[in-house]
Amino acid sequence: MSSRGYTLVEVLVAMMVLLVLIFAVGDAIAHAVRMESVDAGRAAGVRSFSELTARLSEEARSSTAVFLPSVDVLGGSNDAESGGAHEIDFYRRLSAGGDAYVAYCFDSHAGTVTRYEYSRAAGVPAIVHADVVASGIAALAAQRTTTSGLADVVGGGSVSRVSVMYGAQDVIGGNDIVSVSLRSQAIGGAPGRSITLHLAPRIAPTSLAVLVPAQPLPPPPVGVRTIPFVINIIHGSLIHPPHGPWHFADPGVQLPDGGASTIHFGSVAGVAQWIGPGEELDWLALASDFATLSSGTYTYANGSGGQVTVAISCGQTECPRFVPLPVSGSSPPPLGSIAFDDAP
Repeated sequence: MSSRGYTLVEVLVAMMVLLVLIFAVGDAIAHAVRMESVDAGRAAGVRSFSELTARLSEEARSSTAVFLPSVDVLGGSNDAESGGAHEIDFYRRLSAGGDAYVAYCFDSHAGTVTRYEYSRAAGVPAIVHADVVASGIAALAAQRTTTSGLADVVGGGSVSRVSVMYGAQDVIGGNDIVSVSLRSQAIGGAPGRSITLHLAPRIAPTSLAVLVPAQPLPPPPVGVRTIPFVINIIHGSLIHPPHGPWHFADPGVQLPDGGASTIHFGSVAGVAQWIGPGEELDWLALASDFATLSSGTYTYANGSGGQVTVAISCGQTECPRFVPLPVSGSSPPPLGSIAFDDAP
C-alpha cells in the first residue's frame, strides 16, 4: 500500500488552528483571572468602607465626647469651622483615672483613613500608636450639628443644646451630633458608595441649663472665674437655707395651704470660684479627686495637668454635701445655674 506525508499547506493550517485554540483558551483564563481580581478588589473596598463606618459608630458609643479639633493630630488645619473637617476625635474618661484620645484622620491624596491613639499629657497631641483602618476612601467631611438642626431626629426641635467642656482645648461634649459624610472610590467599574453617619457620645444629656444669673454677680478678681450652681434635692428632705429656696409663680397651680400659687423647690444656690489654667472648670477632673464637695477650698489637677483651686460657697449658710458632676433632672435649675445632686 502506498502512503504519503502532510503537505506544507496542511501543516500550516493545522498550526494556525492550534494557535487560535491556544489564544482563545489563554484569553478566557486571563479574563477569569482579571474578573476574580476585580471582584476581590470590590469586595475589599466594600469591606474596608463598611468596617470604617462600623468602627466610627462603635468609637462614638464608647466615648465620653465626640469632637472636631481645630488642628488635626498631625498639626495641620482641620477646617472644623467651615464644616469640612477631615478628622474626627473621640475622648474617653477612663474608669481607672486618666484620659484617652483617639483620632480618625483622612488623607485625601492616599485615599486612606488612619486611626491615631494619642496623649495630651504635655498639653499638645503626642501620637502613641497609628494604624491605617480604611483604604479606597474618596471623601470624608465632618461637621458639628445641633440635635434640633437635624430633620431626621424625632422630636429634635424640642431638644435644648447642651455643651460640656472637659478641660482641654476643643474637647467639647454634650448632645450635639457630629455628622460624617463618607464616599468610597469607584473600583472595577462599580460606582462608589456614599453614607452619612450621625455620631453621638454615650454621655449625651438632653437638658442642662447654663443661663444668665437672676442677679448679676460682682466682677471676680483678675484671674478668677466664677460659675453659679444649684444643688438638687434627691433624698426626700427639703433644704431651706437662710437666703431661701428657688421659687417661681404659676397661676395655674393652687397650693394645698390656700396660699399664693407659687411652686417652691428646696434647691440651694451656690457659687464656685476658681483660678488656674483652662477655659472652663473641669468638673470631671474635680470629681475624680473629690467624690463630694461642700463649702471650702479644693485643689485638683485638670485634664492638662495644671493645678486648679476652687472655692465653694452657698451665701450665708454651709453648703450641703453634693456630687461635683452636673446633672439634668425633671426640674430645671433656676436662671444662671448648673444643677448638681446632693449627697447623703
